Amino acid sequence: MNLLNRLFMMILLGVTFVNAGGFLMPDEAFKPYAKVNEKMQIETGVVIAQDIYLYDEKLKIKLKNSDGISISKKVSPKTQTHHDSQVYLTSPNFILTLKNNNNVSGIKDVTLIISYQGCSEKGLCYEPNSKEFHLKIDTSKLQEDKTLPTLKKLQVSSKKDIKVSKTDMIANTFKSGNIFLVLLTFFGFGLLLAMTPCVFPMIPIISGLIISQGEDITTKKAFALSVVYVLAMAVAYTIAGVLAGLFIFIHICSLSI
Repeated sequence: MNLLNRLFMMILLGVTFVNAGGFLMPDEAFKPYAKVNEKMQIETGVVIAQDIYLYDEKLKIKLKNSDGISISKKVSPKTQTHHDSQVYLTSPNFILTLKNNNNVSGIKDVTLIISYQGCSEKGLCYEPNSKEFHLKIDTSKLQEDKTLPTLKKLQVSSKKDIKVSKTDMIANTFKSGNIFLVLLTFFGFGLLLAMTPCVFPMIPIISGLIISQGEDITTKKAFALSVVYVLAMAVAYTIAGVLAGLFIFIHICSLSI
């Protein structure tokens, strides 16, 4: 009980001190407000009493539970230097332009929170304070975020960005039903495989075969031996590729059933 009495006396003495010194109570010194105008802009600020000023760095405005609505632009009044700090000596008024981030529609409820702290010219600094305002926003009057692509653009871009994999290319080749095209395709793949770095170790072997023909070997014969080797490798890769592609095609067909 003694503790409650002491607490009550401290509060009573504090109120008495404020009133005796001619200081205003916090709700008299600061009167925050917020409203929505016809353009769906939020006009907000703090009405301050005479001989009261607000700290710029302590004045914060933000939206909570905005459901895809955000602040795209804030028009702020100019501050002044006072006691080595940037402050508002007169009641500041802010205009907040909103934008629709998620293409939401209808009337949306948003919560605006304004936090502030100020002092009296008579030497009393008030505790930081904040207040919430519940506002209704007509999203049809808001500007849409142009950085967000529409669904149609996403569908078009996704079609352009889709790349056909090598597996799909092989399957599409088999689907064509043209045996000559299948063989020609895999023969081309075989030639390309014969030129890959993994074939480089075979170069000394071919060189050894050509050199082993003796000093009488001509350029044409050496070229012919090289061509025969490359074509033989290409044919081998073609057979292996056709078999592998056939297995892939059968597997894809079984998955689509």
